[in-house]
Amino acid sequence: MTALIEPLNDTAAEICLGAERAVSRRLYGGCMLPIAAHAVVDADRLSVHAMVGRTDGSEILLAERHGSPAEAESLGLAVADALLAQGAERILSELVHD
Repeated sequence: MTALIEPLNDTAAEICLGAERAVSRRLYGGCMLPIAAHAVVDADRLSVHAMVGRTDGSEILLAERHGSPAEAESLGLAVADALLAQGAERILSELVHD
């Protein structure tokens, strides 16, 4: 069965999904928190953009990293770490405790 469906796999989408999931995992994300991650493969370059914000829009933190598609996981984690360094943990913990 795997051999039959393997041609349907979109490798670029799989790479992007890996990077986006790494951001969400590092930030303990879920569908109820204001976290966004978006990755794009263009030729041999992966761009990962992410944000964390207050629900009222009063504070929005942004981060991005670029590199090889082979680095999808580490780029996603680096973007999340950049958001944490800007104060994302403070914003997210306030929302979880409210």
